[in-house]
Order: sequence, then C-alpha cells, then structure tokens
Amino acid sequence: IRELNIKYIQPLRVADEFIVETQMVDVGAATVKIEQKFVKGGNICAIINLKVAYLGADMRPKRMPAKFIDGLI
Repeated sequence: IRELNIKYIQPLRVADEFIVETQMVDVGAATVKIEQKFVKGGNICAIINLKVAYLGADMRPKRMPAKFIDGLI
C-alpha cells in the first residue's frame, strides 16, 4: 500500500451488517487506485481510498504485466 486515506462518517459496530462497495478508480502502469465505501442501510459510514503499487523482486515499483491488468479490469 502506497497511500491510504479513511474518512469516517458514522460508526459501525461489530454486530452490524453492512456492504463494502469496491471500485477501481484508476489503473496506471505500476499502481492501482481503489475506493471502498462501507454502506449500512443505504447510508455511507466510511470511505477508504488507497493506492497500491506493483513491486518487482527488488521491492521497487514495476510496470504491471498486461495479464495482471486485464484481470483487474
């Protein structure tokens, strides 16, 4: 994970039932931006935005293989 931002809007409790809506916002050469919304009863409780990087064996960002990108889209 390269970046992570969480916006809390209203609380969720352990026993609450909720839905996590996940969307790929942007797919770059070596990174993917993802947004997740935690929804309970039609109300958004939290929004998470994260950016993940594809790393090579040397632990440096590396261009994602086309097969990998095709599997994301």
